[in-house]
Amino acid sequence: MDTYHSEDDVVKPCYWSVVGTPDLARLLAQVVAILVVARGLHGALGRRLGQPLVVSEIAAGVILGPSILGAALPSSHAWLFAASSLPTLETVSNLGVLLFAFLVGLEVDAAMLRGRVRVPVAIGLGSFLVPTIGGVTVGWLAHDAHAAGTPPALFATFVGVAIGVSAFPVLARFLVEHRLLGTELGAIAMASAATADFLAWCALSVLVALVRVTEWPTALATLLTACALGVALVLVRPLLLRLDRASDTAHDSTVVGAVVLVFAGVAAAEALGLHGLLVAFVAGALVPRSRVADGLIDRLESLVVLVLLPLFFASSGLRTDLSALGASLPLLAVLGLVAVVTKVGGTLVAARVSGVCSRDAVRLGVLLNARGLFGLIVVNVGLSVGILSPSVFTLLVALAWLTTAITSPLLHLVTRVWPEPASANHDPAPMRDPGGVLLWIDDPGVLRAQAVLGATLARGGEITALHLREPREAPSVRAPASPRLAHELEPIASALAVEIRTLGFVSTDPVEDLLQQAEAKRSSWIVLAPHARLFERGLGAAVHELRRRAKCSVAVLTRGERLDRAERVLVVRCGPEEDGLRFGAIARDAGASVDVLELAPRDRPIDRILERLDGGSYHLVVVAFAQAFGLASTFAACPLLERVELPVLVVRTREEVS
Repeated sequence: MDTYHSEDDVVKPCYWSVVGTPDLARLLAQVVAILVVARGLHGALGRRLGQPLVVSEIAAGVILGPSILGAALPSSHAWLFAASSLPTLETVSNLGVLLFAFLVGLEVDAAMLRGRVRVPVAIGLGSFLVPTIGGVTVGWLAHDAHAAGTPPALFATFVGVAIGVSAFPVLARFLVEHRLLGTELGAIAMASAATADFLAWCALSVLVALVRVTEWPTALATLLTACALGVALVLVRPLLLRLDRASDTAHDSTVVGAVVLVFAGVAAAEALGLHGLLVAFVAGALVPRSRVADGLIDRLESLVVLVLLPLFFASSGLRTDLSALGASLPLLAVLGLVAVVTKVGGTLVAARVSGVCSRDAVRLGVLLNARGLFGLIVVNVGLSVGILSPSVFTLLVALAWLTTAITSPLLHLVTRVWPEPASANHDPAPMRDPGGVLLWIDDPGVLRAQAVLGATLARGGEITALHLREPREAPSVRAPASPRLAHELEPIASALAVEIRTLGFVSTDPVEDLLQQAEAKRSSWIVLAPHARLFERGLGAAVHELRRRAKCSVAVLTRGERLDRAERVLVVRCGPEEDGLRFGAIARDAGASVDVLELAPRDRPIDRILERLDGGSYHLVVVAFAQAFGLASTFAACPLLERVELPVLVVRTREEVS
């Protein structure tokens, strides 16, 4: 007699055989444990110490590894991180590293080196070659005691590469914390680290090829095929340029195509005996910097940076057994001393030869001494191909962690011991020559209004659109600038027949950075709108500080979404203030029709303004930060700004700009 089986009876066993497995449950539990411990540790301790998130993520792996959790709760550790389950975790984390290398390549910007190629390349060479030579020397001397089964030259060279690498992704976080990312020093540091890490990846690929390919015919075939693969990657770039012109953003097919490109190139490289990280990086660098590249980062970055990379950091910590450091502590001390001295020394000499001042040269050496993510990638590759033993792997992981953790304290120490020159603290005299205009952009809806004001005020000077972003704790590869806003500005600037340069970086104090950029660019005007996010500061407090401290004129635009031209301007004057009149003179010189409404202090200014607006079709109303308008000490929730429906520009001008 046949037994009837319901549809549920058939489907459930199939479902659980695919999804509900102990291995999957263990993998998900591992992910949860790693993310929770890493974030908790960073919130409780890492953030207070000014450390990047990567330091907490590596420490989380050590806490969950055999050294702490394994010793305290051996049975729980034995189930959660069973040896048979670690390859699956490592595979998932390695996918994240490959995609991260692709994202880093996406953010390589040749414009970063434009006009100053020689300096960062020279510094990058010095910061890589000198510590590499030092690491090779120590590795050669330590070979017999720590790597007797590995050829001395191969082991020593690998140790040298592990010491020569710099933490390019983590470097941006240090620059943000120490207010250097938007400076020339920050740009040189990023470009120098990129140069050093590119050399390190090339050397790493050669070392892996030497391990995997032992016969000359095979090595020659590998070399020729690698060259063919490089040519193929270069030929892909014209296709990507055509795709960029045909699309405004990254569609689903673009994301899939990018992932296919990366994984296919990596698979080919791995099949040839090479390491795929360099291929993933080059594939990302081939993608033009555009809205497509920006869209790819938007789609991929959060998953890769916030979920997959912590798994990689933690998996390195899980393989780190602190008990193995006991016998290797003398070697760790020697390596640490050599790593710090040669990295800082090599960078210092190269920077001084390139014309960088001594103080900045020392700071560059400290910044590039952090090894972070790329240092962990190098030592993990060494362990996977058999160059490093578990004890040496633990030692080099500890070295990468320590050099990253001491970077922020060392930078603070250099700043205290070697402060800025006294002349830099003196307030310069207000600028008398007409300068440019600095626009703080943040909202596409008011870009045209700000561009119109920039064109009116520039008078032949440079117009710069500045976009400031809040910092992220994760080792984000996101470029400081906003390509989307830059692309939005292109047609607007073209229609207005002006050139607008875009600049962007991560900022922890936007008001301070606005003031610094205005002074550095000798801007005559700062133009912002209330939409601009001022991070922790309230709008009123930030605007008040800007108009009090700025050595140039300040203009704040409200209802900017309604301003598409400034051909008819109403300047409202109340009392002796001249700010609005000075703006009116500039607008008149730019071809605008300017009317002036004179008000007495006893008048009801808002009512008088509304009466005048009823009789004329104005595009813009200009007022000063005057007590009569309720703008002398505050800005937010001002009755004038709430009742006047037209765009209102509140100005504080300097006499020198009139």
